[in-house]
Amino acid sequence: MSKGFPSYKFNLEHDKVRFERRWEKDVEKTGKEFERGLITKKEFNRRMTHFNKRLNREISHA
Repeated sequence: MSKGFPSYKFNLEHDKVRFERRWEKDVEKTGKEFERGLITKKEFNRRMTHFNKRLNREISHA
């Protein structure tokens, strides 16, 4: 690591990528369930809201 580069910046970016990957995975899975008719539109919207709020909370607290 070069001098003067704070390691927490790297960790912050790493965490953001991790949170976004998990968000993408959850959204994709929920989308497939909705397409197959396993969940209702209301449940789909509820989950999407949950995933978006969680992503925003994690990034703002990272």
